[in-house]
Amino acid sequence: MGREADSPLYLQVKRDLREKMISGELNPGDRVPSERELAERFQVSRMTARHALREMEAEGTLTRVQGSGSFINQPKLIENVVELASFTEDMERRGLTPSARLLNVSLQKPDEVARGMLHLNARQQVWQINRLRFADGVPMALETMFLVADQFPALGEQDLSGSIYRLLEDTYSLKIGNATQTIEAVFPSDMETQMLCAPSQTALLRLKKLTRTHAGQPFEFVTALYRGDRYAFEASLTRP
Repeated sequence: MGREADSPLYLQVKRDLREKMISGELNPGDRVPSERELAERFQVSRMTARHALREMEAEGTLTRVQGSGSFINQPKLIENVVELASFTEDMERRGLTPSARLLNVSLQKPDEVARGMLHLNARQQVWQINRLRFADGVPMALETMFLVADQFPALGEQDLSGSIYRLLEDTYSLKIGNATQTIEAVFPSDMETQMLCAPSQTALLRLKKLTRTHAGQPFEFVTALYRGDRYAFEASLTRP
């Protein structure tokens, strides 16, 4: 690495590591050289090498394992929040195999939050569906879905392992219109970390989504926890 370059030395170390990732010399799961090895290879201080590794860890590119070193992470899946698609549809478009583990399905009265979001009266019930979602066998999200029971009779008897949107469209002739969603970072419980097989101290992305029919009637309220180390959301913005 030439010291005549204008950019700081730690950025040059990062650039070299990224180029090796792009070329395939370093792949997800591979161990990257240690601080000492990088310092010797690039003729920089260990502090400079440490700076490069820490930035890549903060960016989600690396995971540092105490006593073992730093390892290349799987690239994050980016979801465009402009288009309304199911998890199954999103994964299939990426060439990944989606799947789900059904944790619970029940017919019950909703809590106050779900009842208010879905504009239900005190007597109406919802289907509550809890699932663990996978992409190529890797846990990606914990999902809790509330669906208006009046609109979907006998839903609990259906196959709920695939795309719920496709099921509702094909079986109940539902015309899905639009959705409103919020996304925030949260710290997981020990149980959530274990179920998602997420590294310790990994933040999760909590998504809350209200989906409506073409006629504007709410039919679904979802809360989901996505792995922050494997998933990101992207929005296209236009200045008015």
